Parts: sequence; C-alpha cells; structure tokens
Amino acid sequence: MTGRVAPDLPENARPLAAEATSDKDRELTEFAPEEGAYAFHAACVGKGEVSIVVRNGTLVPSPATESPAVGVIRVEDKPQHFEIQVTGGTPAWKIAVISGNHQP
Repeated sequence: MTGRVAPDLPENARPLAAEATSDKDRELTEFAPEEGAYAFHAACVGKGEVSIVVRNGTLVPSPATESPAVGVIRVEDKPQHFEIQVTGGTPAWKIAVISGNHQP
C-alpha cells in the first residue's frame, strides 16, 4: 500500500469495531451502535472504486482516492454491519467505525 490509507480519528473516539483494511470485497464484523448514531472514517488509495453498503442496502459515501471520507449513520439500537465492495481495480482501503456523531 502506498499513500495515505489511514484516516485520522477524532480525539477520544470510541471504536465499535476493529479497523479493517484490504484491497478486496469484505463484509465487516457486526457491531452494536451507541448514542443512536455511529460514524465511519474511511480512506483508500489506488485504482478502482470502493463502495460502502449498510445492512439495509443503503449505499453511503465512499472514500475517494487519496481523500478520506466521513459519514454519520443514525440507527436504532440493534446490531449493524458494513459490506465493502471493490470494482474496477484493487484500491487499498481502510475503515474505522466509532460511536456517536463524529464529523471533522
């Protein structure tokens, strides 16, 4: 992996799931949201596209190459998970999921 693949997390961030990184499709570990919302911080480098799909089929903003992406999802208090889908290449991606509404 080259370039910046690790997005900066806010100070005092409480992770809900282990950070994940890959260059392939991947279903992430299920996690329990807190505070009625969770935030994802994602980044990728390389050629291709990375899509982030939430359990209910909602496509959320995907990280643009070399630019970190942050999204906040408001949810009920029930288990959640992401699926990462890669198309058109093998971009290296990394995602962290943290509790609450943390935006830059």
